[in-house]
Amino acid sequence: MIHHPERSKDVTKAVRVLRKQGVLVSFPMQTANGEIVFAVGKDSTVTAEQMLELLDRGELHAEGLRRLAQAQASATLMRSFLARYGKKSWQEIGASSKHSFR
Repeated sequence: MIHHPERSKDVTKAVRVLRKQGVLVSFPMQTANGEIVFAVGKDSTVTAEQMLELLDRGELHAEGLRRLAQAQASATLMRSFLARYGKKSWQEIGASSKHSFR
């Protein structure tokens, strides 16, 4: 469970900064494990912790959110890949697949 009561003003500031830039930001929601999340833009979500990290790095803008979403998608793809193939090499996967990676 991740809470930031000591940084609640920073979370509020981050939401205001994004809204001022024209980014759609929902009201906060809480996940089953207690994490605070926000829907941002058309199809992304960010946690309060991620929002604070972007704020701290000076990347709290549309491009920073896009990079974060891209990194999350890449991590999800990698987890799916590893779940399916384990730690095989690309050559082993290519040899056992009907598709060529060349």
